[in-house]
Amino acid sequence: TLHRVERVETDPKKLTDQLMVDYDGDDSPGAAVQVWRDGRTVYSKAYGMANLAYGIPFEVDTRTNIGSTSKQFTAFAIMLQADRGLLSLDDDIREHIPELPDFGPTVTIRNLLNHTSGYREVYNLMPLTGYQGEDALRRDHVIEIVRRQPELQAPPNTEFNYNNTGFILLATTIERVSGMTFPEYMKERVFGPLGMVDTRVKAYQGEIIPGSAQGYVPVESGGVRSTRDLAASYGAGGIYTTVEDLTRWMLNYRDATLGGEEAINAITAKPILADGDTSSYGLGLGIGEMRGRTLYSHTGGDVAHRAYLSYYPELQSGVILMSNHGSFDLGLGGRIASVFFEDRFETE
Repeated sequence: TLHRVERVETDPKKLTDQLMVDYDGDDSPGAAVQVWRDGRTVYSKAYGMANLAYGIPFEVDTRTNIGSTSKQFTAFAIMLQADRGLLSLDDDIREHIPELPDFGPTVTIRNLLNHTSGYREVYNLMPLTGYQGEDALRRDHVIEIVRRQPELQAPPNTEFNYNNTGFILLATTIERVSGMTFPEYMKERVFGPLGMVDTRVKAYQGEIIPGSAQGYVPVESGGVRSTRDLAASYGAGGIYTTVEDLTRWMLNYRDATLGGEEAINAITAKPILADGDTSSYGLGLGIGEMRGRTLYSHTGGDVAHRAYLSYYPELQSGVILMSNHGSFDLGLGGRIASVFFEDRFETE
C-alpha cells in the first residue's frame, strides 16, 4: 500500500483523482477541477453528481454557484465605471446611495471593496430576526439594516473585517450609476467581452439557471439534502459559471483585455491601512504568497456550493475547484497546486 501511494503521488493527475475520491460517485454531490500551467489547460475533470434526484453527472461545463469568489467580478465592474468617469473609488458611498446614514467618517467605495468600511456583516445580523440563509431577502432590506446600525464597527480603513454588506451595496451602486440591472450589466460589460458565455448572475431566489448543479448539504442521519441559495447576495456572491469560463477570467489578470493594466494593478494591490500596516486583501481578491510565488485567490461558499480560485501571476498558472457539496474541502486547492507546480515553487 505504501508503495502504491508513493507511485500515485508522482503523477499529478492520478493524485488529483485520489484527492477527489470522496466526491466521485453516483450517490455523491460532485465537483469539477481545472488546472492550467503557463496559460494552457493541463487538467480538466468532473466528479460525482450535479443532481442526485435525476441522476445527472457533474460535468466540466456544469454551471455552479461560486459564492464569494464573485466579489472580484464586482470589483472589476466598479473599475469599469470608474474608467468611464461615472464614479471614483474615493467617492463617499452616500453620493450613490444617499439613504445610507452618515456615521461621521466618510465611507468610500474603496473601503467597501477592501472590507474596511466599518459596516456590520448582514449575514451575521439577519439570524437575530429569525432569518434563515435560504429565505428570500430584499436588497432594500440590506440598506435598511445599515440604517439601523447605531455606529460603525470600526473607523473606515482601520481594520479588515470581511463583509458581504459592502459588496451588496456596490452592486446597487453599479445599478444606479449604469441604469442597468446588475445581472444585465455583468453580462454585457464583463462576461460578454471575455467570451464567458456560460456565466450569469442569479438575480432572485428560485431563478432557473439552465445546466446548473443543485446544492446539497450533509444531514446528521447520513446522506445529504438539497438546498436553495442565499437570496439577494449578488455583488457579494450569486454568480453561476463553469471552470472553463473561470479560466478565461483568470487569464485576464495576465492579458488585461478587460479593464486594462490600471484596473488589474488596482485590484491586485495590497491596501495600506491607517496605521501603516498592509492588508492581504485587494479589491475583491486575496493577495498572498505560496512557497515564494505571488498568489491571487478567493474561496466561495453559498449555502451548499463551494469554490476555490487561484492564480499565480509569475507562473501564468492556476487551479479552479467548484463543488455542489456543502462539506467540500477547499484546502484541496493548495494541495493540487503543489503537485502540478512542484517544480516551479521554492522548496519549503
